[in-house]
Amino acid sequence: MGIFEERQRFTQWWLWFLMTIPLAFMLFKPLKRIIAGETFSIVDLDNGFWIGLTTMSLVYIFVAICHLTTVIDKNGITYQLFPFQTSSKRISWNDLERAYVGQYKPLSEYGGWGYRLGLGGGRALNVKGNQGIQLKLKNGKKLLLGTQKPQEARLVIQKYFENERV
Repeated sequence: MGIFEERQRFTQWWLWFLMTIPLAFMLFKPLKRIIAGETFSIVDLDNGFWIGLTTMSLVYIFVAICHLTTVIDKNGITYQLFPFQTSSKRISWNDLERAYVGQYKPLSEYGGWGYRLGLGGGRALNVKGNQGIQLKLKNGKKLLLGTQKPQEARLVIQKYFENERV
């Protein structure tokens, strides 16, 4: 195994369900009128409806395009959480004090998923789950990159980073 590549998206059913609840409330009144056979026109909808629909559409699009890409190779670890980061970031093996794959607590340690600041310092870029590539840089900074492929990531880190500890 010479290279690790992973691209993750927000695919949790509960997230999409929670985002659908406000949309359902917004559409309830117009759909009720249509089902009742009342005459109805989009002109009857107020500005609040259109602002809400636009906002919800933008949230859906944002979550749909959001993804975490991680690549581990002989040069180091490259990552990007799009659209929070518009370009990839690379950490070379020489800049790392420690690199390992392990379990973490997304809610209690980082307050959830996404681009997060940890309670004990450091940053987390995660999309789902509780497995992560945990990095400690020589400058003291910490970074966690969530992964759904912990075994594969561990093997590649062990191949290229001699001080890897499980």
